[in-house]
Amino acid sequence: MESWLSALSPMPHWMGVIFLVAFALSGSRFRTVWKHKPQGWQMQCTALGLIATLCFAMMVFGDFGLG
Repeated sequence: MESWLSALSPMPHWMGVIFLVAFALSGSRFRTVWKHKPQGWQMQCTALGLIATLCFAMMVFGDFGLG
């Protein structure tokens, strides 16, 4: 459990910006893929949804040492 929590140790402030950009881009791409439904769209939506979820979780639960 401690090794997992070490991933949430203080991160540089710029990592939050990277997570935010990745979250926004993966969400936008998710909507585009969902709308057009190209071949293999289920796998693409799954991957993009996981990326967005992980980025959101890191933004919420991550420690950016702001205080």
